[in-house]
Amino acid sequence: MSKFSSNQADSASDHRPSIMDILPNELLATVFSAGTAQWIANNPHKYPFPFRVSLVCRHWRLLALRTPELWVVVYPPLHKLDTTDQSQMWVARWLERAGDLSLTFILDDLMWVMNYTGVQITKQALEGCLRAILPHSNRVRLLDISLIGYFDTLPLNSLLDLFQDGLLFEQLRQLSVCGPIRYTGREELQYALRGLPNLRKIRWSHSVPPFLENMTTLSILRLRPLVLEFQDLLNSCPNLQTLILLEITSIPEGVRLPQTITLSSLKTLALSVDHQFRTNIYPFVFLKLPNLKYLELDGPMNVSQTLRDSLGGCKLETLRLSNRSKGSNFREDQRYFQTLLNDVQVLEFVESTSADILSDVIHQPDLRRKRSAGSLFRLPPTSLTAAPSTASYSNLKTITMDTIAHGEVLNLCRFINLHRQVERVNLSINSHRHLKTSLLRNGNIISVEPTLMTGKKASSTFKAEVSGTRDVKEWLERLVKVHTIKSSAGLLDGEKITQRPFRELD
Repeated sequence: MSKFSSNQADSASDHRPSIMDILPNELLATVFSAGTAQWIANNPHKYPFPFRVSLVCRHWRLLALRTPELWVVVYPPLHKLDTTDQSQMWVARWLERAGDLSLTFILDDLMWVMNYTGVQITKQALEGCLRAILPHSNRVRLLDISLIGYFDTLPLNSLLDLFQDGLLFEQLRQLSVCGPIRYTGREELQYALRGLPNLRKIRWSHSVPPFLENMTTLSILRLRPLVLEFQDLLNSCPNLQTLILLEITSIPEGVRLPQTITLSSLKTLALSVDHQFRTNIYPFVFLKLPNLKYLELDGPMNVSQTLRDSLGGCKLETLRLSNRSKGSNFREDQRYFQTLLNDVQVLEFVESTSADILSDVIHQPDLRRKRSAGSLFRLPPTSLTAAPSTASYSNLKTITMDTIAHGEVLNLCRFINLHRQVERVNLSINSHRHLKTSLLRNGNIISVEPTLMTGKKASSTFKAEVSGTRDVKEWLERLVKVHTIKSSAGLLDGEKITQRPFRELD
């Protein structure tokens, strides 16, 4: 017995408190909140993070239960709830721990989770969740219904039944309805939503959403525009400030276009199109956006053909381009962009070509060498000595670049050398790496490391043509403030086909 007691004492004396044991409760609660946010954004199909931390020890459990901020996002695991009673019990327990705080309520079948298959959502699970939340609906600030794989009608007959009582959801500010959800009584639903005094932001999929005069933010996924309905929507929203259109389809041929609609209130536009052809036309053919300040374009598209004259006269401040390549319409888009750039203050490129923005004509030096058989062939360009763009860029202050292509970083360096008014450059980790490993400097001429262009060890003659020092990073930092960023997220990133839960857009 004495030996056992001695070993026990030695074990106790060897115990050292971890950093988590000595953290003040305030900091520990902040860690819990960060973990909960990560669970919601990335792993909602896994065990809820607030439950997980409450099972670690008595101290953590008491702290989690006494931190209502951990429980304000009600995210029922529909794929694990089978019966109405089971769903009601789960939501009720979550609501009890949230106290009296405002709530975010998410009904999500998790079809957006990568490689997640076999999802079975029962009507009983949905009905139980809705029954449990309705008594607390006056606390719901954000309601997100995302049922991509659910092809039945919602319980309670339709969406209309959720909002027909004016006392329900009176604090609702954001509503998201995504998926092939069936609802009846469009006009009745529109009338019911108009009775919600704080509802300002709507996300809808596949069809034109209800019209709300007080709506400020509208996000539509895979809109197939019925011209008359879309026209009525825009005419009915005089306060619309943010419009997000993901994978919008073109207007069918032969449809009569309405008269020009001017959206003076619109400040922000984010856009991607679905399978564009040169003959396609989009609703922007009859739109005017004179006060647009932020423009985000994602994916390959003929920008000039898509936007037409809708941006004429606007003083754009931020232009964000993502996932674009240099296509056959390069010259057309280049000329189109030049008309928008005089007032731009921020440029963002995310895995996107910058050639139609940051340069006019790229002059390639005539560097040639003999093949082993004696013929000549031209080498890829070793430096960018392009003439400056026709745009003045007088207001441009910040450029963000997130790319793995060393040619885009090379183009950026050339542009900064010509436009010294730029104050800040944000580079992703991959982009920043090229400053040290891929580029050479000879005075103010920046060139690519020869072996990156030839794919083999360069000859001594060729090296002499492109020789330089590996201090491009230091050279660039003398011209502008260079910051390294992990990634750059735009409005469309939260609205991709994954249809993750609706984000706050405040």
